[in-house]
Amino acid sequence: MKASLEWLQQFVNLKDIPLDKLVEDISLSVAEVESVDSMKVFDIRVGEIKSVKKIEKSTKLNHAQVDVRDKKNLSIIFGGYFPIKKGDRVPVAVAPTLLPTGMKIEKKEMFGIVSEGMLVADDEMGLKLTTEGILRFNKSTKIGQNIFDHLKFSDSLNLSITPNRADLLSIQGIARDLSAIYKKKFTSVTIPKLNFEDKELDQHFSIKIKCSDSLRRYAAIKLSGLKNTVSPDWMQKRLLSADLRPINAIVDCTNYCLLELGQPLHAFDYEKISEIDVDRGHHTGLREITVRYSSGHEKIDSLDEVKREIPDGAVVIADSKKILALGGIIGGFDSSVSENTSQIILESAVFDPTLIRKTSKTLNLSTDASYRFERGVDEEVTVAALKHAAGLILEICGGKITSKIFDFPNRKSTIKNKIIFSLDRYESHTGMVTSIENAATILQKLGFQISKKSKKNFETTSPSWRKDISIEEDLYEEILRISNFNSIPETFISGQFSPPQPNALFESENEIASLLAGLGWQEALTYSFYSSKNIH
Repeated sequence: MKASLEWLQQFVNLKDIPLDKLVEDISLSVAEVESVDSMKVFDIRVGEIKSVKKIEKSTKLNHAQVDVRDKKNLSIIFGGYFPIKKGDRVPVAVAPTLLPTGMKIEKKEMFGIVSEGMLVADDEMGLKLTTEGILRFNKSTKIGQNIFDHLKFSDSLNLSITPNRADLLSIQGIARDLSAIYKKKFTSVTIPKLNFEDKELDQHFSIKIKCSDSLRRYAAIKLSGLKNTVSPDWMQKRLLSADLRPINAIVDCTNYCLLELGQPLHAFDYEKISEIDVDRGHHTGLREITVRYSSGHEKIDSLDEVKREIPDGAVVIADSKKILALGGIIGGFDSSVSENTSQIILESAVFDPTLIRKTSKTLNLSTDASYRFERGVDEEVTVAALKHAAGLILEICGGKITSKIFDFPNRKSTIKNKIIFSLDRYESHTGMVTSIENAATILQKLGFQISKKSKKNFETTSPSWRKDISIEEDLYEEILRISNFNSIPETFISGQFSPPQPNALFESENEIASLLAGLGWQEALTYSFYSSKNIH
């Protein structure tokens, strides 16, 4: 899980925390920090075009001299797919270097001219910031400056999340723990109030659930009148900081909410959902998606351009004619969102972790969505994430809501653990002294509800996102890790230690075995409960 420092700042103020201390505290109390990653390591600079001319022996290539400060006349060969003129300031990669997409840039000779670098297009940086394909900087931009520094890309923390802490697979979850560690205010995501005042809510669309045992919650909404465009640069930068490539506004909004809230979402192109019946050649306009188990030898053309046979018993989302998505794992190409999409069904769901893991292993396919569902997604965030994503899409793409929110909760999965915390037992188990107020404050900062509080005890209700909390000792761990494990004092082991008494029978057996081996015998050491027939 990669967390941008700039993104974390939205939830908790970390400006006064030095980076090295932040890394140390997170590694000790939250999750191991494997690395601190920066886009600034990529040597892509602001370069000014000094001259441009066509290469006589080529119909498509041009030659430019570029000023990148330390090299005033960098020679670069480039294609004519975007117009470049003298005086333009554009992104330039100086060879040898590596682009964020993994492309290596080396010096090359073509038509007798040595190219010492490359003019870098948006998509070669993993971005889609412009419609013409390449960034252009104004004259006030410093020549030679790293463009990621100019664009104010933030460093990212690369965290190794343990399977029990699914709540840390979101920016909000990591920030919540940091607010408890540093005793700072935590600001959660603001969920928009959606406008359902439109009287033309679609009555031609419905959802049917046929596998409720494998669904903890399923929610969806229809949005219409959208203009699918390029997502804003602030969103693209945050996605890129988490190693997700921007695609288009609708898809980017679903991925953004996945990272921010830990809730996977999916968007279906409404026009690609088959109508449920046709009456004598006249289309009825009725569409329905069904969430059900797969059967027979059903197949899906998935978004990664691979045709897969779906194992029996997997959760699928289907219309009347085809599979639209493999629930909780990957969407189908036949219902995918494109630049021309104007109507979508936006889905937010929580699938059974065991079934998702089984299907994922069978297909040898792991995705960002399946990775989270296998570890447990908070079903109380499902509708909030749906509203959050819908609000972002409407803000960026325009349009309106044209359906109610379809919500199918599974009440059996919403039971929360109630655990009694005892101060005496805590101090006895951990050897640490604390106050009942401090213990309660730490747990409250982590989202626990406190009730029935006395001088020595209180009752806790664990938050819905903490699936790993089940016994009182789990509460002890929470208090200790937030208090800092290094605060536990070192104590030397004390007491009398005496060597074990020799076992005469064991020593005799060893002596006899050594004697027989010396006389040429061979000893067979068999497994316990091994059949004598197999020995002979």
